Amino acid sequence: MVGFANMLAAIRSAAFGSLYMPVCITGFVGYVVMQELFKTEEPGKEEEVKKIVEEITKAARVRNVLSTLLAKEALKKQGIPYKHVVRLRIGKGEEGENRLEVRIPPAHVWGLMRVGEKVLAQVFK
Repeated sequence: MVGFANMLAAIRSAAFGSLYMPVCITGFVGYVVMQELFKTEEPGKEEEVKKIVEEITKAARVRNVLSTLLAKEALKKQGIPYKHVVRLRIGKGEEGENRLEVRIPPAHVWGLMRVGEKVLAQVFK
């Protein structure tokens, strides 16, 4: 249950846009790595998006503010189309494993967190 609670805490951070770096949650069977990503489908802009998001994340961490909203605003001002998703990578930690990777929009991550909270509430009732 501790791993599940840790995963819910990371999901909550991702839903609120405050997951600054990838978070790895280990459990009895395997692991889950959670990470926020900004992606663009515009050719040649991938590096620019990565650089903008990294700079804003560093500055936001120093000022203790959420970087996601600032990054979205900066990308809009520069006219760069983007997608903001939360990536879940699930595996067992075995060599040569086939990992499962899922990219979920933040609104769906919020729903996933709410479902997890209901499950925990039922378990500890």
